[in-house]
Amino acid sequence: MSLDNITTEQWDSMSYVQNKEQDMPSIDTKDSTTWVRDNSAKPDPTLVCPEMILGAARALTYGCQKYSRNNFLKGDGMPLEVVLASMQRHLLAYQAGEDHDDESGLSHLDHVGANLSMLVALVESGKKREQ
Repeated sequence: MSLDNITTEQWDSMSYVQNKEQDMPSIDTKDSTTWVRDNSAKPDPTLVCPEMILGAARALTYGCQKYSRNNFLKGDGMPLEVVLASMQRHLLAYQAGEDHDDESGLSHLDHVGANLSMLVALVESGKKREQ
């Protein structure tokens, strides 16, 4: 844009922007060649091993084929106790030395991860324990 063709409104808006830039606080960086970002208060999803995420996804995919996607959330949502019981059965089978579920062929730990994911989703959606 040429300065010769600037309207009064554009001058006013440019002046406004320049004034706002002057009012902005300066950012003091110790070393201007290094990026800075504070993620200290944010969770780090990379701490969850990819194998757990993929295992849970395998079992959830199996569940989608057997029932339907997000079946556990339909209606009022599956009771938490049903999900807990399933998760506990898979965990007990694994603790007893059984690595794979007979029906799905997947690791019992994959099913534990899937059930934990469903449990968290249900709780986050407001589902309460039945008494």
